[in-house]
Amino acid sequence: WVRAVEYADSIGIDLINSSLGYTAFDDTTLNYKPESLDGKTSFMTLAANRAYEKGMILVTSAGNEGNKPWQKISAPGDAQHALTVGAVGTDSLIASFSSKGFTADNRLKPDIVSAGKNTVTISNNGLLDFTNGTSLSSPFVAGLVASLWSVNPSMNRAEVLDIVKRSSDRYNRPDSVYGYGIPDFGKAVRVVLSKLETHEKLVAEDCFSISRTAKNSFEITITEPDFSFDAYTVNVLDESGNLIAKHEFENEKLIVPVQQEVKKANQFIHFVFKSPFTQKTVRFKL
Repeated sequence: WVRAVEYADSIGIDLINSSLGYTAFDDTTLNYKPESLDGKTSFMTLAANRAYEKGMILVTSAGNEGNKPWQKISAPGDAQHALTVGAVGTDSLIASFSSKGFTADNRLKPDIVSAGKNTVTISNNGLLDFTNGTSLSSPFVAGLVASLWSVNPSMNRAEVLDIVKRSSDRYNRPDSVYGYGIPDFGKAVRVVLSKLETHEKLVAEDCFSISRTAKNSFEITITEPDFSFDAYTVNVLDESGNLIAKHEFENEKLIVPVQQEVKKANQFIHFVFKSPFTQKTVRFKL
């Protein structure tokens, strides 16, 4: 596991999902005890914190021991900087199997919870099925965190994690079962968008520029095309992150109109410029 994390770091990976946890080993003398979950005993836990120090986000499953004698989370879920995820059902109630906190040194874990009970998955035969486990909750959150971070990649990982936690429905009353609760990524993306630099007339990036050519329209220009024009797209979002329109390029210039009702309802608008290898979100004041 540690080698895999080191390799991920060596090739520039920013976010890892880890749907596993360790408490017992073939050599029983190596087994962990509840007091081992102190954030500084497990080799995996130390590696998880080191990955965070290197600039990565680690999302990990809390474990499926909630209704078993162990009950507690497992390593590396006790790492201080890991985003440890428990499981709830579609009714927003905790799954009985979802592992609980606190850590041995009395820190809050799990951090948050997400869908992991009777979750729709694709089985080994390629058909839809229902599966249980925090191993499902964790990658679901990891994908959402990655999407959230992609809106503003310049944000520090600590800030991203803090926004996710603050968006959760139990942030002001956390406990050792739900953590901070179920995150609201709609709320989180609004916060991330609000932290983007705001432009009024012109922005020039490495391969494109956006200018306000008229009161009710913007011109987007591909300045250094490396691909055919149809490989580039622009999504237009309102100030809350809701999709307003999608546009494709037919040549190097694209005119994007802004409807009057959009201007009345929003103070800001966002353009998500996408190419095969890049994505950039730009915020304009209306």
